[in-house]
Amino acid sequence: MKRFPFSQALIYLGAASVCTLGIAVILGWYLRLPEIIQLHPSFVPMQFNTALGFVLVGLAMFALGPMKRVAIALAILIGLLGGLTLAEYIFGLNLPLDELFMRHYIVVATSHPGRMAPNTALCFFLTSIGLFLITQPQQKEICWGEVFWGRR
Repeated sequence: MKRFPFSQALIYLGAASVCTLGIAVILGWYLRLPEIIQLHPSFVPMQFNTALGFVLVGLAMFALGPMKRVAIALAILIGLLGGLTLAEYIFGLNLPLDELFMRHYIVVATSHPGRMAPNTALCFFLTSIGLFLITQPQQKEICWGEVFWGRR
């Protein structure tokens, strides 16, 4: 796969941005700063678990190059966070995952306090699959002509 000279810098910039967003919202929850948690009082707040997911994704992106095992472990955690939240919605469960780290005091327009939206949970689940696939060793490219006709 062809890599551009600035691709690693862009990965680190994206990882830093995602981590910063998540850490800012987590601090907003702990310091009770609603201006950081939700941009406008009528908007839905970013849930603590969503911010935690962003921090985990950013850390996994940082670990992609030098620490692949850490990236795999983080990808599994992200998949569990997204997958369990999806299972809560699909099967009507109420796991203690929603308010495990923080009791939520802003419940504007939220159906389940502390639970991230189902589309966000799906995105975290798919992101974990993508991160896991990126950490796997590269396979030789398949020439489909060779597969079907026995030649290139």
